[in-house]
Amino acid sequence: MLRRRSEPSRLLDEARRILRRRGHYLTLEARDRLARAIEALEAACRGSRAFESAAVTDAARVLDHYLEKDAGFLRKSDFRRTVETYVTVAIISVLLSQMVLQLSKIGSNGMLPTFADLDDILILKVAYGVQIPFAARRILSYAAPARGHVVWFDAPNGTVNRVKRVVAVAGDVVEVKRDRVWINGRPVERRPARSRCDELPTPHSATGGGERGCKTWIEVLDGREYEVVSRGGRGVRAGPLTVPKDHVYVLGDNRTYNDDSRVWGPVDASAVHARIVGLGGSWLPSWLLW
Repeated sequence: MLRRRSEPSRLLDEARRILRRRGHYLTLEARDRLARAIEALEAACRGSRAFESAAVTDAARVLDHYLEKDAGFLRKSDFRRTVETYVTVAIISVLLSQMVLQLSKIGSNGMLPTFADLDDILILKVAYGVQIPFAARRILSYAAPARGHVVWFDAPNGTVNRVKRVVAVAGDVVEVKRDRVWINGRPVERRPARSRCDELPTPHSATGGGERGCKTWIEVLDGREYEVVSRGGRGVRAGPLTVPKDHVYVLGDNRTYNDDSRVWGPVDASAVHARIVGLGGSWLPSWLLW
């Protein structure tokens, strides 16, 4: 009985592939029989409107018989086809995660209230260029990080896979005082947010815990709005500093307790590997905000 895998179109593809790639393993008589069977099935398919017709079924059965008789040792088993499919899918998934889009987790509360510790994030690795798989090296660049972007980068102090927000780019004069950001002599626009500090985790805890003097703000930078938290204006003061060429200045949205450019300076743009485009839990891209 004709097996399910030997549907006419698939059977023809299999027979042609065996003759083309492995025909030298067959005897001359076997190759001739397969060639004639292929021609017969092709003729039956051309002369029939449906693959289920008697002529097509008979021709397919003959081709399947000769394949099994003369080239059975060259045919792929159903198990092998299944394994190859899963391996192919796995390889494609790994390459996509290394080159295009990766799922990861935040490792601290430094980006509160945008992200909390252990939140899932979506990392778009082609936002600024094309990278070599399994290597933090870009082979093609076509965009640069902009103010307001949340980026994935390696910090100048040697730590890797950090997540912070770009607040200034090359040529900007940036200053941070009492958790307020100043760009080129002007404060970044902000307004009070509706979020409450007692709803946010404390810097060293995953549970809510407001602090005296803690406030949340919505900053507006180059048309992008995002929320930041300031805990009594006790953050590290920095600047004024002119951001060097091919560098960016990054801050955490948790402005008081953070390890960012106020501590280790501007980040080389070549060390910025990707842009964060999705918030854990929502699985929705947020191009306009981040």
